[in-house]
Amino acid sequence: MRTGTLELQYKALVASLFLASALVLSMIAVPALAFIYPKPQPDFYEAFGPRIDKLIIEKYSGLDAEMQALSQGKIDITDSELPKNWIDPFSRALAALTRNE
Repeated sequence: MRTGTLELQYKALVASLFLASALVLSMIAVPALAFIYPKPQPDFYEAFGPRIDKLIIEKYSGLDAEMQALSQGKIDITDSELPKNWIDPFSRALAALTRNE
């Protein structure tokens, strides 16, 4: 009877040590290597999009302030829908640009 109890205690100890070592090994920090971009080439196609040096996300107090910044060239792109009162000024500016080309 005692050997059965000792054998059960031994198995429980081995299982506990295995779980403890698995927990400790899962916490080890492994350094990751970052992807280094190759030097840009004119005929090189990048499947994941163009490169940019920085991305600045600005918040504006309202849609008119955002459209004013867009018309002044302070921002390059917006995800807001173009309101009706801004369609004509942007259309005229676009027409002027295309005439000069």
